[in-house]
Amino acid sequence: INLSLTTAALSALILLGFASILSYRIRSLRNQAEKAVSHDGKVQPFSASKSKDEIGDLSRSYAVLLQRIQDYNHYLETLSGKLAHELRTPLTISKSSIEMLKMVDPNDTEKYQRYLLRAEEGLERLRLILNAMSEASRVEQVIQQRDCLSTTSYTTNRK
Repeated sequence: INLSLTTAALSALILLGFASILSYRIRSLRNQAEKAVSHDGKVQPFSASKSKDEIGDLSRSYAVLLQRIQDYNHYLETLSGKLAHELRTPLTISKSSIEMLKMVDPNDTEKYQRYLLRAEEGLERLRLILNAMSEASRVEQVIQQRDCLSTTSYTTNRK
């Protein structure tokens, strides 16, 4: 009986220690995940675990996910510069074409038509960019509305 009680107590102690270690690692991962994204949306450094178990896998998955978020944030931060360039190009084409139209002899219909066509192409390119931006904005709004609806239904169903 003493041997059985000692073995059971030792087994319980070992299991309690193992559970405590797992609980500590999970709590540590949760704390690290909460601190990974600041209130202003900046991604903070996240050190992935090198453990070969499931918690280590989860930690590495978080690290990959946060790296993707950081890359996406960088893309969004540089988007305004890229967008400004894409908008300036057709504006510059149209403006230079109109300026050249002013200098062309009205009797030179070939040059006149060429510059007029070039200005129209620049304006059409600008229109296409603006349409694409509007469409992207609409898609984003639909996604946000769907997310709000699914969050609301999830919260309602949980109650």
